[in-house]
Amino acid sequence: MTNSMNSVKARWAAQMRGMFPDARLKKDRGTEMTYEILPRDLHQILAYLKNSGWRQLSMITGVDWIEEGQFELVYNLFDWEQGLRVLLSIRIGRDKPQVLTITNIYAGAQYYEREIHEFFGIEFIGNEDALKSLFLERWDALPPLRKDFDSRAYSDKKYVKRFYDPVYGPQGGAPFERS
Repeated sequence: MTNSMNSVKARWAAQMRGMFPDARLKKDRGTEMTYEILPRDLHQILAYLKNSGWRQLSMITGVDWIEEGQFELVYNLFDWEQGLRVLLSIRIGRDKPQVLTITNIYAGAQYYEREIHEFFGIEFIGNEDALKSLFLERWDALPPLRKDFDSRAYSDKKYVKRFYDPVYGPQGGAPFERS
């Protein structure tokens, strides 16, 4: 990393510490920094970042920390001018997972929030589109990316059991041939 990038990154990190003292630098990988922040600071930090050149929301993803009773949401942003990436990580409770939508800051968050709602069951307050089915039409079970979702039980309940001969080749079953 060049000295000018180091100074830009150091200046930006100092501004983050000054404005958001509860934000904790979790990882520094050169051009990528990960901060753990409080959910209450998310909108203010995102608005600050967007106004400071972080125009691209690359992704939002969810992680289920079932043992800790929490979900983690990770917001991945990129600054094209500086070539820096920042990831903001928040934790919310699993019992009634809710967070305010960020579509008023990054409109593209609409589909990320919709996907996370569908696969983890996290509610994004203010994003009514997040309640619409994106992939799982007529899904009637626990969201499938939650760690307490039992895919075997769901499959056994929904689908007819099929048995396959797992032996291939000369020992039994149909011979395996490549085409």
